[in-house]
This record gives sequence, C-alpha cells and structure tokens, in this order.
Amino acid sequence: MKERKKRIPRVKVLFVCTGNTCRSPMAEFIFKDYIRSLKLSGRITVSSAGICAEQGAPMTAEAAQALKDMGVKYTARTAVQLTLKAAENADLIVCMTDEHKRAIGTSPKLVTVAELTGGEPVRDPYGCGEMAYRKCAEHLRYACEDIFAELKKRFGDKLYPDSV
Repeated sequence: MKERKKRIPRVKVLFVCTGNTCRSPMAEFIFKDYIRSLKLSGRITVSSAGICAEQGAPMTAEAAQALKDMGVKYTARTAVQLTLKAAENADLIVCMTDEHKRAIGTSPKLVTVAELTGGEPVRDPYGCGEMAYRKCAEHLRYACEDIFAELKKRFGDKLYPDSV
C-alpha cells in the first residue's frame, strides 16, 4: 500500500485594490517572486482582486512593463472582483489603502500596506504614466519583507511546520 504524502497547509494571501488591473496584480506577482526567492512557493498561495473590478479587464500595459523592468515573472491575467468567498478563504488580506480596508470590513485578517510598513498607502498609478507605475512597483517590492514578517508572526507554524 502506498504511503500518502502529508498535505502541507498553505497560507493564503490576498492583495486588494480598486480595479485589480494595477496595484494588486503587481503586488501579487512581486510577492510571488519574493516568496519564490525564499523557496516558500509551496507554502504560500498569493492572489489578488478588486473591490470595484471590471471582471475580465486586462492588467494595464504599464503594470506589466513595470514588472518586466524589475525582472518579475508575470502571466497575462484579467481583473477579478473580490467576493465574499475569496475574502473568507484568505488568511491575510493586504489592502492598498485604508479605503479598501474599510470597504471590506473589520476582520482581523485585514491589513494595509501602510500599517505593515509604517509608511504611505500605495497610490493608484492608473493614468499617471510609466514613472508612477515604476514607483508603485518599487513601493510594493519594498513592502514584501514587512508582509512576510506579518505572515511569520501570524502563521509561522504553517510556513515552517517541521520546526514546530
């Protein structure tokens, strides 16, 4: 009889912005790149959604270019509307601004990038040119370490089950 592999629980991170065509998809791919560098891709699932997304709208060309310029791997994707099910299934919901957080609710799993970094909210680059997208992507890359620190604080046993 074959021995079943022990299923490793995954921590689910959901990034949220307004339309899910700029900030949150960039955050999704930048954070995936970050956790891949830590060799934790099998332990963390990363996704994104928008509170007012036009379902099926493509990620902006400027967002894709900013990712490409940073050397971040990404795939073609389309906007996803935040659903109650997605919010309930997430272990940590990282919002770009306080407004996004308030629009979703008061769950302890809701945080903003600014709360985690002690810095500024992630400004919407939409319609502001390529430099705004680059600055946004850099802001998100800078936030990765703080987002990961929050995951370790909340879910260290899920991230490193062998060390518990």
